[in-house]
Amino acid sequence: MARKSLQMLREEVEQRTQEKEKVVDSGRETEQQNAEPLVHTVAELQQILRIGRVTAYQLVNTEGFPTLRLGKKILVPADGLKEWLSRNTVA
Repeated sequence: MARKSLQMLREEVEQRTQEKEKVVDSGRETEQQNAEPLVHTVAELQQILRIGRVTAYQLVNTEGFPTLRLGKKILVPADGLKEWLSRNTVA
């Protein structure tokens, strides 16, 4: 009888541990979903700055504007965009 209850306790501890891991994992997923991306696409840049497609492409082709080009893909580093906005904002 003592053996059976010990086995039951082990199973219960294992089940609780798995439940805690699920809670931790779901918290990580939520945290990752809320995290700011490292880079933005041109389409995301349009939404962030509330500008049109043509203006967004003109901006990413402007000298001094931070871009990362991977083949035909144009990405804008989030930190670079913040710095660029700080430098080019009229107070």
